[in-house]
Amino acid sequence: MFKRHGFTSLEILIVITVISIITYVGIIRYQTSINKKRLESSVTKTISFLELAKQYSVSMNQPIAVSMNLILINELKMSILKPDPNPFQGQHFSELTIAETIDMQTKPTIERIVFSPTRSIQIQQNGVVKDTSENVTLSFSNATGKAVLEILLETGAVHRNE
Repeated sequence: MFKRHGFTSLEILIVITVISIITYVGIIRYQTSINKKRLESSVTKTISFLELAKQYSVSMNQPIAVSMNLILINELKMSILKPDPNPFQGQHFSELTIAETIDMQTKPTIERIVFSPTRSIQIQQNGVVKDTSENVTLSFSNATGKAVLEILLETGAVHRNE
């Protein structure tokens, strides 16, 4: 009888296949986890930024606007500024760029959200600030999911819809 030393090529092939499958599943789960964290980060930063704008409005006792501009397909730039009659001007207080957001939409379609000291909100469309009859909704989405923020019309409160 022959003594067997080592492994057959079939055994090695099976081990390599199993390791490859486990690695592939791990990479997919890791990528999904990273995308979820990016979405969560975008939402958290946006909530904090909008709350900061509300605080500016109350402490300065004047309307404060938040402009939202999609710079690239996946980059949102938000600015807090003191509204100016010219829709493209204003005194900047703070800026935030969120690069993790894959897609961001507002309803109604707006250029700016204006927080007043009385904690109500207005929207700016086509350079005109006007009252809105509906809450403002911000939708963030990427490959792993979607998150929706709602800014309440009468109080300016920001909350997340699940």
